[in-house]
Amino acid sequence: AAGVAHEINNPLTIVMGFAKIIENEINKTSNPSQRALEALQKIELSAERIAGIVMGLRSFSRVDSPVSTQFELVPLVRETVVMLDRMFQKEGISMTVEADDDNGRVLEGSPGKIQQILVNLLTNSKDAFEEGVLKQVTVSISKQEDAVILKIEDTGKGISPEIQEKIFEPFFTTKDVNDGTGLGLSIVHTLVMEHKGKIEVSSQLGKGTVFIMTFPLAQDSQSIIAA
Repeated sequence: AAGVAHEINNPLTIVMGFAKIIENEINKTSNPSQRALEALQKIELSAERIAGIVMGLRSFSRVDSPVSTQFELVPLVRETVVMLDRMFQKEGISMTVEADDDNGRVLEGSPGKIQQILVNLLTNSKDAFEEGVLKQVTVSISKQEDAVILKIEDTGKGISPEIQEKIFEPFFTTKDVNDGTGLGLSIVHTLVMEHKGKIEVSSQLGKGTVFIMTFPLAQDSQSIIAA
């Protein structure tokens, strides 16, 4: 799956690059063709969908691996944010990564599953914004004694206390039927538990939401830090 993703991603990057050049050239004209702009938007939308499939293939190749390994969390977070950044920018959303240190935040388990947690939570944050508000998502990583704390915070519309109680239940969703199955946060909860972690949510209506995950620091991780 990873090899296929790589083969698709190379020409896709070229397509997206030239689409941006064409968009810039069209916008330079005094009377840009609306039909051309609409066609270009469809090309960009299709390219973004392909990019999403590529990202899914990359994640699948990692998630599908039964091998448990030790890995640095911060570089994985930065990689995931970079993959999603274009999609978020199109929605006017700014993403920031804050880490107390790029090294030494070592987890044990599946990097692919941790990335799936990140993608699900970040996508959830993306869908939480209304028009006319500051659109900011902050991912922070810190170390506390023998644990790693991962937070994803947004300035979205927030979640009511009633919904917070049910948010990790399978098939529970506040979205329209066509927007998803409602399994995203349930899967997140399951994957966090698989890594012997815990997840909490704190939210205020009209102010935003923060998901707080605590994972145990990998044993004997000092050898990885020094490597």
